[in-house]
Amino acid sequence: NIYFDKLTKQSLFNMSQAVETTRSSRILLEELAVKERSARQYFVLHDKLFLANYVNSHHRFSKAIHTLLLLPISISQQPQLIAFAEQENSLFTSIQNISFDQSMIDSFSSLTFQGYKISEQNNRLIDKESALFEAKVAHTQQLLFWQALTLVPLALIIAGLITWMIARPIRRMDAAIHQLGCGNYAHNIAINGPGDLRQLGVRLNWLRIALKDLHQQKQRFLQQASHELKTPLTAIREASELLNDGVAGKLNQQQGEVVHILRENSLRLQKMIENLLNYTEIQFNASENKFNLSTVKLT
Repeated sequence: NIYFDKLTKQSLFNMSQAVETTRSSRILLEELAVKERSARQYFVLHDKLFLANYVNSHHRFSKAIHTLLLLPISISQQPQLIAFAEQENSLFTSIQNISFDQSMIDSFSSLTFQGYKISEQNNRLIDKESALFEAKVAHTQQLLFWQALTLVPLALIIAGLITWMIARPIRRMDAAIHQLGCGNYAHNIAINGPGDLRQLGVRLNWLRIALKDLHQQKQRFLQQASHELKTPLTAIREASELLNDGVAGKLNQQQGEVVHILRENSLRLQKMIENLLNYTEIQFNASENKFNLSTVKLT
């Protein structure tokens, strides 16, 4: 982009110089023709209007000379332009102060010849600048080509390095999520890598702690609930056994059926509670074994 910006600015600068040089050269030739025509008309008719036209043309001519002198492209022509301007100014002074004669009129031929010569030199200078610019463009294209050949492998290496740097933390995150899905909350999760991935690793570790706490709370709740249910259920079962044995008196047939239903369902409920306690213990032991046997290290 820097090279192209420089070339664009150089191209615009060269174009503006070429346009201004061509325009000023054209003005020189046009004003020389106007000056000669006005001088000849004044020489023949002696009308002050033609002299005024000559003076105005002289000012436009001088302005064009001044413009050419300021252009960098015309530096090599400055001595010739200064001499050309002095010669024209000398003729202008003579025409204003002295009556016209044929020698002054003939001086315009010399000025016109020099004007065409300067215009041709300007065209050659423009062609030279254009050729130099084309060579610079070709050199820049070649330079960019070799830079591209150098930068493409470097870009591939950098892209591979970035991919590797990002892929490793992502694989560790995948392993961490897999461990969380399997219920392994024992190991701390720390992800190395770019800032966003490290922050995501912090979030995953926070999730691990939250899941671990939730799992422990669930286990404690199941254990406590099972024990709390087992105590009153034992009392109900013993009371139904006492009633069934007739400790509180002999039962009639309907009372015996009610006691039988109470006894059977209390036994069934006790069995369910014992199964729940066993399940909780098995889950707790499995979790502990999983934590102890896990070898995954997330760093």
